[in-house]
Amino acid sequence: MAKSSLWAGPRRGASRSLKKVARLTTVAAKRVLRESQLFEELSDEELDRIAEFSREATFEAGDVIFREGDVPGEVYIVAQGKVAIDMGLRLGGQVRRRATIETVTRGHPVGWSAVVGSEVLTASARCVENTTVVVVDGKALRCLFEEDSYLGLRVMLKLVDSWLKRSGK
Repeated sequence: MAKSSLWAGPRRGASRSLKKVARLTTVAAKRVLRESQLFEELSDEELDRIAEFSREATFEAGDVIFREGDVPGEVYIVAQGKVAIDMGLRLGGQVRRRATIETVTRGHPVGWSAVVGSEVLTASARCVENTTVVVVDGKALRCLFEEDSYLGLRVMLKLVDSWLKRSGK
């Protein structure tokens, strides 16, 4: 697993197959963030603030970005590729089978539990093909939302809208 000095490494319990991590230029980060469902309506100034604590990561097909049960820390915006969201199907308290509940493509967020304050991730994210994501630090994003509640409200409403569309509601 290759790492750059910008990556602190996986958190306890996390199992990452990170191949490459790089700091994005503000322009590149803003482009990807602007094209995402969560951040598409933000101003250039607001996108600049988020880009400050964002980075790019690339994964190969089959790599796991995060696993169900991991502690959430980042939100991932798919810049290129496909990511399968897998979940354990439980029967009697035990996982009996794993199922892909959706496939996420360009512009869609995964790992949004890091923004809402969940203690564990409720699904796994697995790359179906070579994938590039923008990794947004969840704690820094929540702090930004506390500083600018209007920005936080707009992003959280987009998150709810995204979730409702993805769940067929």
